[in-house]
Amino acid sequence: MNSILFDEECVNGQCYNCNIRFKGNWPAYLAFMKEKYGQEVVDKLLLQSKQVRKFTVEELEQKYHYYIAKVEVMRSTPVPDIMARKKENSKENENGRKKM
Repeated sequence: MNSILFDEECVNGQCYNCNIRFKGNWPAYLAFMKEKYGQEVVDKLLLQSKQVRKFTVEELEQKYHYYIAKVEVMRSTPVPDIMARKKENSKENENGRKKM
């Protein structure tokens, strides 16, 4: 149903294979959710997911503006260069190793 549609605990990234090919890969996603949020939160979300919620126009407009603002913050936040960090760590490991 739609009652958890905008619950940010339910919005998490997945790789293409898990999301598309495996249709969400629910067993792995459930394990991830339990590890990240705990069984209590997962139970709450599962219960809520079975409920229908009718959003008002005002609620949807508020959510629209809320998420537009979040996107703007994300756009203005520098994204770390993960690949550069991996290369740095790799060089540090090479320099720190003792040759035998």
